[in-house]
Amino acid sequence: MPNKMIELQAVTKRYGNLVALHNVTMSVPRGAILTLLGPSGCGKTTFLRLLAGIQTPDEGAIWLNGRLVADGGGKTFVPPEDRRVGLVFQDYALFPHLDVGHNVAFGLKGTRQEKAARVADMLALVGLTGYERRMPYLLSGGQQQRVALARALAPLPDIMLLDEPFSNLDTALRTQVRSEVRDILRQANMTTVFVTHDQQEALSLSDRVAVIFDGVVQQLGTPQELYNTPCSAEVAAFMGEANFVPAEASGTKALSPLGEVNLFQPMRGPVRLMIRPERLHIEPPHAEGTLALVQWREYYGRSQRIGVKLEDGTPLVVSTDTQVAYERGDRVRLTVFAPLLAFAS
Repeated sequence: MPNKMIELQAVTKRYGNLVALHNVTMSVPRGAILTLLGPSGCGKTTFLRLLAGIQTPDEGAIWLNGRLVADGGGKTFVPPEDRRVGLVFQDYALFPHLDVGHNVAFGLKGTRQEKAARVADMLALVGLTGYERRMPYLLSGGQQQRVALARALAPLPDIMLLDEPFSNLDTALRTQVRSEVRDILRQANMTTVFVTHDQQEALSLSDRVAVIFDGVVQQLGTPQELYNTPCSAEVAAFMGEANFVPAEASGTKALSPLGEVNLFQPMRGPVRLMIRPERLHIEPPHAEGTLALVQWREYYGRSQRIGVKLEDGTPLVVSTDTQVAYERGDRVRLTVFAPLLAFAS
């Protein structure tokens, strides 16, 4: 049984003169959740459609569960129905005239008793036991999403593909359903590729994240790696809020408006320091650190965002707890949690 459930080798897909995906090589181990993250039109959905067999690559090759399913030469192509792949879309695609049980059973093979048993197992897995006769329009958005997931899991696929499945849910429900779906996929040990343009979803849901810009995979790594050690300033900014501060590097140290700081990797010459807002520590003016003036404050209950300006005019955003209610015009001191990542200017 192969450990690599998904493997792409130098896959390229074009639409006329537009290159939707360029030279993508990666693998996904069994049971892992991979999230494709990027702005609209970057190639995420094309990636999913290639795995599903809805489209074919122009170059390269795709293996699913150790089996070659498509190549750019057109010699090999396994149709979607033979790939053992489940699909969940953002609009759920439930049949409105069928109840929950018949939605989940749609496409299943076997006797009536075997189908009923499988439906019961899947509804138990997604926490909807007893909903077999409920019509889709009587369900909440989160319940509809779980029915769609149960239907996709019912044929026992090797791989699950989810295309922005939470985009139609409100913020609070989205967080809840996201956690539920992650737990269901973990319980099923399901290899999953998940598409989103929401950074928080990617960070909280995934084992691995692939950031895609203009059809090119910019970086593939764990959520922690992409957030803390992005490969470029562009990826850094896309993965979450960041301050970029000019500095002059000399080895493992750099001189900046925040004073001398330690660097994550040795650099020399002009650089831009990446400082996440939570890596800045704010204190009253009598403490040690770089003097700054509070420009604005946003309160979020458990945390607050504070905009400050250094004496040289450098603007920064700080994220901290709410033990001290800083106000516009307050003088404060800043220190930074080092080492910092730097990018050449």
